[in-house]
Amino acid sequence: MHAARLFPYLATFAGPGLLRNKIGDAHGKGKAAIRPAARHAQLAVNPAGAMATFLSRPGASRPLSTKPADEPLKKLSWYSSLRRSFASRRMITLFIDTNVLLSFYHLTSEDIEELKKLVALVKNKEISLIVPKQVGDEFWRNRGAKISDAMKKLREAKFNASFPAFSKDYSEYEELRGTLKKADKLHAELVGKMKEDAENMSLKADEVVTGLFKVATKPEFDDEHYLNALRRVRLGNPPGKNESLGDAMNWETLLATIAKGTDLYLVSEDKDYRSQLSDGAFNEFLRDEWETEKKSSINYYSKISDFFKDRFPDIKIASQVESDLAINSLSNSGSFASTHSYIGKLDAFEQFTIAQVERLIKIPGQNNQVGWIIDDTDVHQFYAKLLAKYGGGLKNDDLELLKELVAKGEPQPDEEVDPLS
Repeated sequence: MHAARLFPYLATFAGPGLLRNKIGDAHGKGKAAIRPAARHAQLAVNPAGAMATFLSRPGASRPLSTKPADEPLKKLSWYSSLRRSFASRRMITLFIDTNVLLSFYHLTSEDIEELKKLVALVKNKEISLIVPKQVGDEFWRNRGAKISDAMKKLREAKFNASFPAFSKDYSEYEELRGTLKKADKLHAELVGKMKEDAENMSLKADEVVTGLFKVATKPEFDDEHYLNALRRVRLGNPPGKNESLGDAMNWETLLATIAKGTDLYLVSEDKDYRSQLSDGAFNEFLRDEWETEKKSSINYYSKISDFFKDRFPDIKIASQVESDLAINSLSNSGSFASTHSYIGKLDAFEQFTIAQVERLIKIPGQNNQVGWIIDDTDVHQFYAKLLAKYGGGLKNDDLELLKELVAKGEPQPDEEVDPLS
């Protein structure tokens, strides 16, 4: 099918950005020649607009097909790829069990930075965090006990030693005694400050968890949820143990509030969610129940860090979240207009990592919605700044590629003029 005949279908289902890509591919034209067509394509953002745009082209004489707009596109390999791409970029729906949040007040290998990353991703609408009322209540109800137990272990630590009489003849004896006395003093000061901050609810963990609860989605809990949870426990169905309703109430809330077809990412250290047959796998009964009722899947993790390694492996620290997301947006830009918008956002960041710069350098070659307008002032200046600031830290291949981009972006006097500009 000729590219022009796909005009309304592409505008309706793929957006003007992809439309420009495919028209350019079909005609094999350069940037200067394709821009006018691309600018016209941006007018077609709905079926009616697409119809008008198509019929207004020179030589238009036949009406469009009345077949469903999706039908001709199904035969195109790039269309199915596009649909999969859109699906993969949906917001992640995440549930974190109370025991995982409380572990940040106890002895754990997890770092508070994991929660900071989560706050940033929820704020940027990459993740929808579901916090049922039961999770909030259970957290604040058990916070004190967790801190008290952790503090008890810390208080019990001793910084002293018994020395044999002949050890006094060594120079290290006095140095070691002095170090131990200093350690004992610092230990007492640390315990005192931690106790004070815990009582005032001003621990760093308090700050981050409170921020997390503020940005989370908190579904209502009603009598029906309670009765369903009670029935579940009475029947002996998971999750839950020893007649406890807490886990059952959380599960019933998730079933009642998460839309059908939405995949759930669940993080919990509770054995009630785990399979008894396969270590690290999700409980078979609960998985079957979810898949049957929700027609979607469950992805299970026992640690937040495992979730991040799987879904956001490139994000190492919370401060990197927003810049990484902005780079992802530029990489996926579907129009010249969105490229300019994302370049503006990226230009506001004061610092990038070398790994991020390497990603930015490759984007123009991977996405023609960026590469075709490398000579636009804002895009060219952004990449010129990257060269000036980070050029010395790049590998030779990346440095040469960045130099080529900047040189390519220099104004060309013989470039064809865009009549719509």
